[in-house]
Amino acid sequence: QIKQRLFAVFAITKEREHIANMFGRHVSPEVVTMLLQQGKALTSEAKKVCVLFLDIRGFTTFAEDKNPEEVVGYLNQLFSFMVEIVNANHGIINKFLGDGFMAVFGAPIGGDHDPDNAVHAAEQMLLRLAEKVAQGIIPPTRVGIGIHYGISVTGTIGAFERQEYTIIGDVVNLASRIEQLNKTYQSQLLISE
Repeated sequence: QIKQRLFAVFAITKEREHIANMFGRHVSPEVVTMLLQQGKALTSEAKKVCVLFLDIRGFTTFAEDKNPEEVVGYLNQLFSFMVEIVNANHGIINKFLGDGFMAVFGAPIGGDHDPDNAVHAAEQMLLRLAEKVAQGIIPPTRVGIGIHYGISVTGTIGAFERQEYTIIGDVVNLASRIEQLNKTYQSQLLISE
C-alpha cells in the first residue's frame, strides 16, 4: 500500500510539473494554479474562445537601420507590458509572431466574459502604448489589433520531444484577417460583430 501511494503521489507530482511547464511561461500564475486545482487534462477539445491578433505597424522599416539588440530591446519593451495586460485580463499569449502575437481568452480555462476581457485588454494595450510613446519611453509606434469570437479546437500538438498548446480553426484565421483590415481602415482596433 505504501508503494502504491508513493507511485500515486509521484504520478500526481509529475502531472502538476507537466502542466506548470506547459503553461508556466504562457499564462498568469493564477491560471496555472486553477489548472492544477481543477486537474485539467491537456486533451483536445472544441470550445468557444476569443482570439486577439496584434501586429506592429512599420516594423520592417523600423528594424532596417537598427542592430539586433535594439530591435529585441524594443520588442521586449512593448511585449512586457502587453503580456502583463493580457494576463491581467485572463488571457494567454499563445504565439509570438515576430512583430506581433496571438492571444487567446477562453482557453485553456474559459469564462462568461472572454470577449469582454479581450476587448478590455486591447483598449488597455492601446492606452498604455500611447502613454509610453508620449513619455518618450517607446518611439512612435502604431499597432493593429483584430478580435474575433467563435469555436476552435484547443489542445496539445506535436511530437513527444516537442509539444505546444495551441488553438486552431476559423476563429483564428478570421481574427488574423480582421487585424489586417486595420491597414485598409487606418484603424488600430477592429472587433467582429
